[in-house]
Amino acid sequence: MWHKFPQPMRNVLLRALRVAAARQPRHALDAAAQPQDFFDALALEPDGAEPVTEPVTAISPESLKIFEDAYEHAALLDDRLIGTDHLLLALTDNANRQRVLDDIKRSRAAGIGPDSAAPAPSSESIALSATHAQLATDPYPIYRTWREKLPPLRRDPLLPAWIVSGYDEVQQVLKDSRFSSQPRSNRTRSGTLEIDALPAGPVRRDLCVIGNVLSNMMLFSDAPQHSRMRATMGQVFSPRNVANLRPIVQRVAEELVDVIAQSGRREFDLIADFASPLPLLVIADVMGMSRRDAVQLKEWSVAFASLLGFSTSVRQDLSARRAIREMRGYFERIVAEMRGRPNPASLLSQMITPPDGSPPLEEEELFGNWVLLLAAGHETTTSILGTAVRALLQHPEQMQTLTNDLDGRIAHAVEELLRFESPLQWTSRRAKEDVIIADEKIPKNATVLLSMGAANRDPRQFPDPDRLDLSRANAASHLAFSAGSHFCLGAALARIELQVGLGALLRRLPAIRTEESFRINWRPGTTWRSIEALPMRF
Repeated sequence: MWHKFPQPMRNVLLRALRVAAARQPRHALDAAAQPQDFFDALALEPDGAEPVTEPVTAISPESLKIFEDAYEHAALLDDRLIGTDHLLLALTDNANRQRVLDDIKRSRAAGIGPDSAAPAPSSESIALSATHAQLATDPYPIYRTWREKLPPLRRDPLLPAWIVSGYDEVQQVLKDSRFSSQPRSNRTRSGTLEIDALPAGPVRRDLCVIGNVLSNMMLFSDAPQHSRMRATMGQVFSPRNVANLRPIVQRVAEELVDVIAQSGRREFDLIADFASPLPLLVIADVMGMSRRDAVQLKEWSVAFASLLGFSTSVRQDLSARRAIREMRGYFERIVAEMRGRPNPASLLSQMITPPDGSPPLEEEELFGNWVLLLAAGHETTTSILGTAVRALLQHPEQMQTLTNDLDGRIAHAVEELLRFESPLQWTSRRAKEDVIIADEKIPKNATVLLSMGAANRDPRQFPDPDRLDLSRANAASHLAFSAGSHFCLGAALARIELQVGLGALLRRLPAIRTEESFRINWRPGTTWRSIEALPMRF
């Protein structure tokens, strides 16, 4: 939650906590009982004060409830950060809250508010920034403009970050141990707030929920923690284990196509009826979970996957926190069942007790990586199945070539489709020291945004990169699954799901097509390249 407050708001809140703590040593602030103290403190040193960096040593549950209510109001207003409007609503009694909310909305409609005087960024800055709205719907013309006008590594004009968009440069950063995968905040810190300083109990546990899960995932860890987790998880996803999963994927794919073909209708939604349930039912089967839970697992995974983006809204952040709490209860129940009745065929059972005798993951690591497999695994396969079918329909000559020799060409075709439409378009790293890349010095602690989507369209690596070519010789050198020590552990399973899923669709429903008038709805955000719905006919 703390990272959703802009820095000036953090500073005044921390000042308020310090002032109130001097008056009330037991609690840093009890805003519910002392709202005037809260506003008095906010009025102190409003301009030109140095940023407050010392941690808060205690926050009462009453105070945290005020912040949580402000968080909820920011979500309802669809704002990206928590500001004074939301705190005002949180401190307003129920009888007057709607009146205050209406006043805020009227002020915003009239262009009056804390952000109304802020100068808008220039169109040129927006066009060169990773914040460009078109990156969520049609990023490739933007990438092409960047290639033609800009170096492959540069500062973002609107963000406190560096953009890396060239293939060689992205690959170099991904493989360089001087760049960290760990976010600035970890399980014990959130901005300048020391979470571990809070009294043990539900308040601290709830505040820690996101940071705790992320910090125990392989995706957001460095050596030696990452190396240890990777060694254990590598045994679970060994080539032999993954190869044994192909019949399961084939069975699920055929079942889904059966439902479509036997429905009596000549239309279906590719995402809802096939691309989304395929990886979820596969993961449920291979993890030993009930298929009845697939709908709930999908809701959780979609909510959590939004956190893997760069700029989530407060609403998305709040949904993710709620999803994690619910996932935790579900996870603890099925783990308890598997500890009582181990299932050697279940990947989750193997995660609990590694088959080769490797040290088991710690409990928090076990949960974090289960969430990662569920969310990232679902998003990757769902995303590429949707965009791959769309790309093939837009290139009928390539689709015809593929269907003429499906068994012989499908594996290589999947690699070119992964290059052409990378499901994960962006990731990030943090420089652990000053690093020189492409003659530019990236300073220590700088955030680096890596565009795999742009790197996979780099003509230095892939000639004529905007052309779909299922016979492209070096298609498999794409970076869709990252590179280096964080190369996607589930890449082999994802490839099987893509090969089998596309194969089942094109073999059983060779006449599939979309309505020309249909307008594609893309999932919000720039990190995942994912279609929300894709109606098809056959």
